[in-house]
Amino acid sequence: MKTLLVIIDGAADVADASTEGLTPLQAADMPVADTIACRSATGRLTTSPDGNAPGSETAIMSILGYGNDRPISGRGWLEALGLGMEVSPDDTVWRCNVVRAMPSGRVVDPMPEDITASEACRLIKSAVNYSPIVDARHIGGLSGIVVTSGTSPEIDGIVSPYDAYISGTALRPVFGLPDWMWLWSAGHPLSLPPLPYRAALIAATPLVKGIGKALGMDCLDVPGTTGDCSTSLEAKAAVAVGALDSDGYDFVMVHIEGADTASHTGSFRLKRSFLEAIDSRLLAPLWQRVSDGGDTVFALLPDHATSWRHRRHTSDPVPVSLYVPWEKGDNVDRFDETAVTCGSLGVIPAGGLAGIIAGLRKHKKNVQS
Repeated sequence: MKTLLVIIDGAADVADASTEGLTPLQAADMPVADTIACRSATGRLTTSPDGNAPGSETAIMSILGYGNDRPISGRGWLEALGLGMEVSPDDTVWRCNVVRAMPSGRVVDPMPEDITASEACRLIKSAVNYSPIVDARHIGGLSGIVVTSGTSPEIDGIVSPYDAYISGTALRPVFGLPDWMWLWSAGHPLSLPPLPYRAALIAATPLVKGIGKALGMDCLDVPGTTGDCSTSLEAKAAVAVGALDSDGYDFVMVHIEGADTASHTGSFRLKRSFLEAIDSRLLAPLWQRVSDGGDTVFALLPDHATSWRHRRHTSDPVPVSLYVPWEKGDNVDRFDETAVTCGSLGVIPAGGLAGIIAGLRKHKKNVQS
């Protein structure tokens, strides 16, 4: 038995009156995702354990079965790992975003459109001129990674620039930095047990690559991937199919970032159109391989919900479809936040999906033996 896990980052959303009460996922034309849902067991999955702030590092780890007793937070060290940065155990690694802020530290624009990626790169690289920063890397768009010397005791509770914008938070964990620099989601290197099977990862973002490396996954190179809505979905699908057809991999995970990016820019239209592109250009070839193969369990879900209206993550349970070739599906007619509530899986607790998949693998192995 093989397992294909497809995570559409931030695909789930919250209904808004300005869009006739529809989320982008409900408004999008996604016939392949709907077919998968019809043939699958469906429900919702909690990916923010114990009410923790929703973020990809916590959510993806939870989906994979890690950190549910003590949620893993602090994406900085994972992104540094994904970038191949050398980090001392005594250092603190932060996520860095270029924002527009007042001298008091209050964020007035978490994603200023008039700052280009090249300008953001220049600004982030200049961060090494400020003590106690010892390294700084640009990772794309308005984002980067910053390493400060020494462990920081006050790394919890520093919210994202989007949450800071909504709440009016003006807390700065490191003083003496320029107004444009927002540091958050800090952490220190951890040692985690690897996944119990040989796994391949297809992803563009340093955070997800860092998660893969931390868990012993092989990060496969995919040409044309960008981590935003311009990414080559066809290339990701082709590499994923190749990995499934390889005898060496039992587990293949595909991560797509762009829907989350569209939410953070506040664009309902961009998010909907990108979801439709995912359906036709990525899910279609993957579903053809899975439905023809007969040996692959296929899990499709977001890692967390991201509100395009408020440009921030939410902790709402996310829709999940779990296709098992030898089991009957729920006949749910759509893959979206509401339709799956009628599914047989109900609301799966944090970490529960990994347990279900592990149980399927064990059952299949016992039957074959």
